[in-house]
Amino acid sequence: MFLRVCAWWLAIWFAFSAWAAPPAVLAPGDGREPEAGVPQAASGINRAASAAAGAPAPAATPAPASPTKARAPVSTPAPAAAASNVAPVSASAAASMALSAADWMERNKRAPSFHSPDQLRQCRRVVVTATGYYAGPESTGKRPGDPGYGITFSGVRARRDVYSTIAADPALFPIGTELYVPGYGYAVVADTGSSVKGHVIDLYFERKDQIYREWGKRRVEVLVLRLGDGKLTEEKMNRYNDLGGRREVASPGCF
Repeated sequence: MFLRVCAWWLAIWFAFSAWAAPPAVLAPGDGREPEAGVPQAASGINRAASAAAGAPAPAATPAPASPTKARAPVSTPAPAAAASNVAPVSASAAASMALSAADWMERNKRAPSFHSPDQLRQCRRVVVTATGYYAGPESTGKRPGDPGYGITFSGVRARRDVYSTIAADPALFPIGTELYVPGYGYAVVADTGSSVKGHVIDLYFERKDQIYREWGKRRVEVLVLRLGDGKLTEEKMNRYNDLGGRREVASPGCF
């Protein structure tokens, strides 16, 4: 009887204990379905809880790559080719262009630089007596400031240049005649003089001392490059002495 009473009380106690115990809490990620209406934790927390429980964290799904439009390769335009009709400048021509007027004058004292030997063989040669003059009173009777000082008979200004002005007898060498004078250079007849008659020429120098130091009085054989027509202009003299335009007016041969 006593044993039945004990068994009955034990059964009552176990039933009461089961009824009073709190419900079990499910750990996140234990594989059971979540209850409806219960908010879920963030995915990062779930991955941390899984890692703590020893379960592998679910791999993050990569964001889909945005489609990129293929670009055509950018081609760099090739530099424009040099014009085929432009002739290259030779080394000798480039060196000639670099020479100053003084350099040309020194060269032309020794030999005519603007005519080939074949051209010079065609030239008429005339033996003359060559003297020198300048624009001062001993030669022209005029002083700086006087009307017509430094102006030749042709109207152009006297100059010592690559093509210099000289005086000659127009009956032998008309105004505008081109000559080559050995030891002096290229010359153009631009002036006359009372003592310049026949086979006499008078070479222009800028200063009186240059006449005696550089020239004096000589007998030379000049080359007649081109006979003049009795006229000469300042423009033409400028073109003679322009390194770029000289060959346009210099005679290609001899007459």
